Amino acid sequence: MSTVRLNKIRTTGGKDLLLQAGSVVNVSETRYSTAVAMSFGPFGTIWQGTIPKIYESSNTDLLVYAQVNGRYGYSGQCGTYLQIGDTGTSGILATENTRDYGFVYEYSPWGVQEVPIWGMNLYKNIPAGNIPFTFGWHAQDNGAGNGPFYTLNAGAGTHDARARASNSKIIVYEITKLS
Repeated sequence: MSTVRLNKIRTTGGKDLLLQAGSVVNVSETRYSTAVAMSFGPFGTIWQGTIPKIYESSNTDLLVYAQVNGRYGYSGQCGTYLQIGDTGTSGILATENTRDYGFVYEYSPWGVQEVPIWGMNLYKNIPAGNIPFTFGWHAQDNGAGNGPFYTLNAGAGTHDARARASNSKIIVYEITKLS
């Protein structure tokens, strides 16, 4: 079996540009702005969608930065994560290996406050295509009554006239393999 490495790009003028490991070859952004009242439990889904990946897993990885905006904190710690993959239809089996619990938030017991979930992760060995993702939570102790916040993407003026409408976003850098 042979492996093809993406190490250069030919410009429209016919010039070859050499790529170093970690070079960005594609950038995409996914936004979600619908206000959603959250449900609570030992685990749950906050937001699902797809992100594009152009090149095969032998050539590139995904460096993902994300911010998911909530309002009105609910649980101080509930195991928030970003998972790449699904039950197998995308060719990426969603497992603990494709789930990163490094997407975290700071809980505040004060009344009306923003509760953003922030994070970044490098996802390796992801095939090309429209890749499904899930933001969610899964409490380590499987305790009932967990969730990061009451409202995802709260609308403008919701319970506080000063508050603007919020939206959530994922920015994906498709980069050449680091090693």
